[in-house]
Amino acid sequence: MPMDPIDDISTLKHAVEVGQTLSHSWFRGTSGVHGDLTPKVFRPEFDQTPFKTKLAYEFALMEDFKRIAPSLVDQTPAEDEQIEWMFLMQHPGAPTRLLDWTESVLVASTLQSMRTEAQTVRFGACGVKS
Repeated sequence: MPMDPIDDISTLKHAVEVGQTLSHSWFRGTSGVHGDLTPKVFRPEFDQTPFKTKLAYEFALMEDFKRIAPSLVDQTPAEDEQIEWMFLMQHPGAPTRLLDWTESVLVASTLQSMRTEAQTVRFGACGVKS
C-alpha cells in the first residue's frame, strides 16, 4: 500500500480531518526548526562532539545512560537491547536516531504544544488513505 505523506497540518481542525481520512496513520508534532524529520542526534547542534561519528556519540551516551538508568526507572532493558535503551533514553530528551510518532493526532498536538513556545503548532502525518 502506498504511503501518503502530509507535510503540514497547521490547524487542529485540519489535523482532525486528516486523522479521519487516514487509516493506519502516524502523527508527529514538529516545530519550524526541525520539521524535516531529522533525528536529534543528527541535528547541527551535535556536530561538534569529540566522537568520529554521531552514532559513536549516541552509543557513548547510551553507555553513560545505562549506568544511571537504575536510579531513574524500576526496570531496565537487557544489556544488548539497544533499541529499547534508545527508547528509554529518548524519553528525558537524550539525542538519539529515533523520532517520536503517535497514532493519535491529538497526542501529537498536545506533546508538541508542550515542547514549543511558538504560537502555531505544526504537524506531520503519514498514513494510508481509508
